Amino acid sequence: MPIASSKRLAAARAASIDQVWVTVLGRRVDVVLVWALDRLSREGAAAILNLVNTLKAYGVRVISYQEPWTEALGEIGEVLYAIAGWVAKMESKRRSERTKAGLERALRQGKRLSRPRGSKDKRKRKRRVRDNLIYG
Repeated sequence: MPIASSKRLAAARAASIDQVWVTVLGRRVDVVLVWALDRLSREGAAAILNLVNTLKAYGVRVISYQEPWTEALGEIGEVLYAIAGWVAKMESKRRSERTKAGLERALRQGKRLSRPRGSKDKRKRKRRVRDNLIYG
């Protein structure tokens, strides 16, 4: 992913998290529903536990659609959150390593790692598609 795209993605993610905090601090929610705990943070167990405990201090529960155990927690909850955080961090690390290895392999094979010329220009792209259909 190009650096500019990853910065935009990080900015969008930060804005979303800021909006959640505004809602939580305004005491307008009782529950934060997430698709999966690894979507909360890729920073590992400590970050997820910290976030969940902070939300809990504001009276807000975190419920994960993918991890149904988050709905009915007892004393084992913190351990399960820690495990989920650790798994998220390891998955993120592995994905990064595979991506870097793939990019290095492509560079060694002499492949160009960018968009084709004119791919950002819709008119050029449409013309190229049309020409390919007409001329083969």
